[in-house]
Amino acid sequence: MIYDTPQLDFDSKFDYIQCFIEHEREFLYLLRQDDKEEGNKWGGPGGGSEQGEDKLATAIRETKEETGILLCPQRMIYLGVLYVRYPERFDFTCHTYYTVISRKPKIVLNDEEHKDFRWVTLQEALSLDLMLDEDEHIRIVSKILGFKHLPQPGI
Repeated sequence: MIYDTPQLDFDSKFDYIQCFIEHEREFLYLLRQDDKEEGNKWGGPGGGSEQGEDKLATAIRETKEETGILLCPQRMIYLGVLYVRYPERFDFTCHTYYTVISRKPKIVLNDEEHKDFRWVTLQEALSLDLMLDEDEHIRIVSKILGFKHLPQPGI
């Protein structure tokens, strides 16, 4: 479950930083290796902060490590924080960044973490086998960015 405010008993175990990277209305999605948490599922570049690392630096580092793309910090837009609860497992906070790139770079996957990538519209992303709650995350980001015509839950 994903929330815009923490639940009363919310107990975040870690911060996760995800980056929505856009090129001409398509976004970069990565397919996780089978043996990883949420294995064989699609999600955007992201990960956890190292000790003392700020969230923007985490977004840039994780994107570079996972895809080979070096993002420009001045072009990164912080979209906010969400509170995620994986029932019977754990709670965590998800900080979301967004950036637009002018051309599609060569993607160099970190084979230990991901096994494929795709550039897809947010509408197309909803048809992928996504990580838990990524569909709702897409809808929230889509609304923030003012994109129209994404189906809402249950429709």
